[in-house]
Parts: sequence; C-alpha cells; structure tokens
Amino acid sequence: MYLIEYKNIDNRDNVIEFNELLPLPEANDMLLAVIERYKEHGNKSKIWYEIIEKGSNEVVYSSRLFIFDEVESLYEVIKSNRRIEEPIKEYIDQIERVTIDVSSSEATEELEMNANTEVTPPITQPTVSSGQDKLPDYEATITTLEEKMKKTIGDLELMREQSEKAELEREEERLKLEEERKEMLASNMALQEINGSIESRLRGSFNISRIFEDKEKWKQYAKQTFIYAKKAAIIIRRGSRIVYVKLKRAIIRYQRNKQKQQVLDLQLKKAKLEFMSELETERNQQVRVAMRKQKKQEKVSSSMQRKEERYLKELRRRKKGNISFGGVLKLLLVVSVVVLIIDYLYNGDTSRLTGIQHQALNLYETIKNALMK
Repeated sequence: MYLIEYKNIDNRDNVIEFNELLPLPEANDMLLAVIERYKEHGNKSKIWYEIIEKGSNEVVYSSRLFIFDEVESLYEVIKSNRRIEEPIKEYIDQIERVTIDVSSSEATEELEMNANTEVTPPITQPTVSSGQDKLPDYEATITTLEEKMKKTIGDLELMREQSEKAELEREEERLKLEEERKEMLASNMALQEINGSIESRLRGSFNISRIFEDKEKWKQYAKQTFIYAKKAAIIIRRGSRIVYVKLKRAIIRYQRNKQKQQVLDLQLKKAKLEFMSELETERNQQVRVAMRKQKKQEKVSSSMQRKEERYLKELRRRKKGNISFGGVLKLLLVVSVVVLIIDYLYNGDTSRLTGIQHQALNLYETIKNALMK
C-alpha cells in the first residue's frame, strides 16, 4: 500500500493538506479540487508530491507537479510517468477498479431508490367533489411515473450488463494469470528436477575421500599451479603492456593521420575557394573588357553618325546657297531687260538701252570672273 504526501511550493488555494500522509483516493480528490480552481480562476501553481510505502515509510518517488490544463488527475500523472515503478501503477489500477465498482453499485442503489420513490406516489384522499376533476391529472402523473420507471429499469439493466461484462473480463484475466502461474511452477519444477539429476550424477562420478588421500601430492600440485598462474599473470601483464603500447601508438598514428587529413582537407578547400575566386575574377574581367569594347564601338558609331550628319548638313547648306545666288542673278537680268523694254516703249530712245545693255554685260562678266576664281 502506498500513501501520498504533498508539500507546498507556490499554491494558494488552501485545498490540499500539506505535510500529511494521505491515501491515494483522498490525495486525488484534493488535486482534482485544485484543478477545478485553476479552470475557474486560471492561476497556475506548483506543488511537490512524494509516494511513500506505508509499511516502511520509505519515499519511493518524489517530483514536482505543475497545475495547468493538461493535468487530469493524480492517477494519470503517476501512470504516465515512465520513471515510476510498475507495482505503484498496478496499485493505482486496483484502486480505480474498486472505485468504479463502488460508484456503479452506489448508482444502482440510488436508481432503485428513485424508481421506488417515483413508482409509489403519495396517498391522498381527495374530496368527492374534486375527485372527478383531478382524475386526468392523476392519469398523466401515473403515465409519467411509468415511463420514468421503464427508463430507470433500462438503465439498471445496462449497468448490470456492463458490470457483468467487466466481471467476465476480470475473470478471464484472473484465469490467464493462473495459467501463467501454473506454467511458471511447472517450469520451476522441471528446472529443479534437472538440477537434482545433474547433482546426483556429479556426486556419483566424484569421490571426495579418494581425492584428498594424498595431501602431499595435492600440495605439490597446488604449488605448481600457483607458479604456473604467477608466470601466466606475468606473461599476461607483459602482453597487456605490449598490447597497450601498440594500441597507444596506433591511436597516436591515427590521430596524426587524422590531423594530416584535416590539414589536407583544409588546404584543398582553401585551394578550391581560391580557384573559384580566380575564376570569378577572370569572368568579371572578361565582362568588363567586353563592356569596354562595346562602349568603344558605340562611341565610334555615334561619332561616324555625327560626322555623316554634319557632312550632309553642310552639303545641303552649300547647295541651298548656290541656288539662291544664281536665282538672284537671273532675277536681276530679267528685271533689267523688263526695265529696258518699258523705257523703250515709252521713250523710243535706244541709246540709253544700248548703254544699259553694255553696263549689264560688263557687270555679268565681272561677276562671272569672280565666281570662276
């Protein structure tokens, strides 16, 4: 049998009796009350519990217990803990089975009492004048009581079937355990018989009195055995020393080789990183050279385009200037001819026309010579 002792850490509910030896059902009820308080108010807390064996008052297990949502009961906490021994968990299973049986029997008795009290209505003596008026109410009450009685009887039958089923399961488990116990007893008896036969054979094959007849012989044999054992111990010690030295050297070689391998791995990794960085640098340099060439080509093409535009612009400007000068010259000649014709028509004098013609020819020759130079 086991008891529980609670010790307070930071609990303020004043529900648990601390520093007292409590039976497991009572300790479980106290913990359930604390859990209900937590669900109502939401105040987490910690307590310390110890499982104590009743006969020897020895602390079998002790631990802290945190009160929060996942804690259901003390039984579940103990059964879910892997470090608690199996006898304690089996004891808790027995307590739970007894509690279930007692609660089911109490519930059955309570249902029977309720059924009896509901079936037997209070006897009243109504007056003759109001008896006929209350007859439908009485019939409805009796019908309701009959329905409740049927429901109660059904619940009782269901609980009886469940209890019978649980009893059958317990009986099957008991029979199974009994069979296992019988098998273990049979195996123990067989082992005892085998041991007895072996012991009888050994006693029949060896005669103790005959072995110790010649004491000097056995003393000499023991002395030689001691010498051989001593030599064997020396050889084993030397061999173990040699093995130890070889093993130590092998370990040192292994460590050195491992260090060398690590150094080589680091060098290889470093060389790989350097090679990758060089490749990256070369690639970046090639990209920069290609970009420079592209920019240079773009500059050359833009320069050629600008030169071509300037050349075309200059050609258009020169062509436009020549056309305007020739046009002006022709216009002057035409105007001169028109003026001369008009003057001739009005005045009829050709001398003036001849002089203007000579002047125009001289001017034309002068301009032509200037343009030819």
